[in-house]
Amino acid sequence: MVLHLKTIEQIEELADKARNIELRFVFTKCEYLDYEVAPKPKPMTQFLPQKMKGHELNIPPEKREGDAIMKNISVKKCMPFMDVMKLGFGIPLWHHIFIRNETAYDINSIEHPESFPTKNPELYRLFHHSIKQVNNTTLDSHDMPNQIAKLGNPWAMKTPKGWSCLIVAPFHRDDIPIKIMAAVVDTDLYPEAPQFPFLCKKGFCGDVDVGTLVAQIIPFERVQKNITYSYITENEKDLKDNKKFQTLFNRKRINTYRDNYRSKER
Repeated sequence: MVLHLKTIEQIEELADKARNIELRFVFTKCEYLDYEVAPKPKPMTQFLPQKMKGHELNIPPEKREGDAIMKNISVKKCMPFMDVMKLGFGIPLWHHIFIRNETAYDINSIEHPESFPTKNPELYRLFHHSIKQVNNTTLDSHDMPNQIAKLGNPWAMKTPKGWSCLIVAPFHRDDIPIKIMAAVVDTDLYPEAPQFPFLCKKGFCGDVDVGTLVAQIIPFERVQKNITYSYITENEKDLKDNKKFQTLFNRKRINTYRDNYRSKER
């Protein structure tokens, strides 16, 4: 009998492979040419606006006042704030719409679907839910239009067994006039493309162009059933860790979290 022993490095490599998953986006409502011209989902890091890059308030030293004398930093310096914006994948808008008075319009709003120049008009149109569907819920129906518009998302998501997707409006993106409603879909089981009901930003009037980021997709492993919780008071180690943090923070308040507590595995 021959024993095939593995080194620690080999075991760690196998563990890394086991942790790696593949998220597949499947374009479901199209002819091939529709797929060719459609903007594709990408990692959220590639949707980060230019104005969110860089960390400073851009105040020259001679003009700093107040807190800016020592800090001169923006919320863009806060890694937790920025990391959530870069988390997961983004789905861009695949057809042009127009918004006015919190109502969204597409090409089918002014043309008859039967005259639309494609075999798949569903790909380029909006759908709607009645406001009655949110009555007697935690949503404020008085603050919504009579019909809730819905994007017919063409991208089905495929994840490994035991993995789902959290679908949300992109975090910290008040510049996007479309706000989809959050949802969790078990994308290892569900074969269809999840649809995106949305509300329009109050006061916005204008075009929402193809390629505009509309959804943030965050895959996660369904492990909640294995999580327990408890309540305890701080122990000696907790107090020591907190004191160490305060010492690091007082020494240099800039980048304390990033340099000492933020995981490099991303």
